[in-house]
Amino acid sequence: MNSKQLANVLIKVLGLWSCLQGIPGFVSGALRGVVSALHGSEPSRGANVSSYWTYAVGCAVYLAVGIFLILRSRWIADRLLKDED
Repeated sequence: MNSKQLANVLIKVLGLWSCLQGIPGFVSGALRGVVSALHGSEPSRGANVSSYWTYAVGCAVYLAVGIFLILRSRWIADRLLKDED
């Protein structure tokens, strides 16, 4: 296995880790935002409904970065190791 192949695998693993970090937070934030909006009540601890959506969007960014890393790992590895043959 050469260095570009190893970099490709490691970038895919990093992308998978990023996706796994983003999924629970996205689902949790979205569900809390939906439930709070449907009930029309103020959430506990002084948080408002928009903070749940902000958290969900932040976790969606994790998902997007992870998906990008998984799909473009070969391109990223080639760019990082372009001088090495």
